[in-house]
Amino acid sequence: MKFPVTALIALTLAGCSPAVPSSPTANPTTPTLDSPNPADAATNGWIWAMAVERTGACVADAAFEIVSGQSPSGDIIRQETPCSVWDYGGGIMLRNLTTGVAVTLRASAPGYNTVERSLSPKLSGPVEAFVLDRQ
Repeated sequence: MKFPVTALIALTLAGCSPAVPSSPTANPTTPTLDSPNPADAATNGWIWAMAVERTGACVADAAFEIVSGQSPSGDIIRQETPCSVWDYGGGIMLRNLTTGVAVTLRASAPGYNTVERSLSPKLSGPVEAFVLDRQ
């Protein structure tokens, strides 16, 4: 009878002891921080642009034309006003873009020069200010 009691105590203590930590293994279906899911990163980029004067004030009646890139070329988007680079509002927002693939935009307004720039969509960051000077 002594052996079964000893065996029971040994098994109970073994069951309560902490498990030996094993080395972590990567789950092939879960992306890690070092390797983001390409399907997510591919289409969640954006460009926020604004046509402003040198003071940072919004240029009334400004429009952006998509010259080339991911969206249909020739599309014209009117800038949302009021806008200000200091207030984080207005301008235009292009969403669902592929990061790393450039989009060329042309900003213009009556009485101002035209500015064209090629931008890469991003996942975060400030507004892309297109500074327009009076003609």
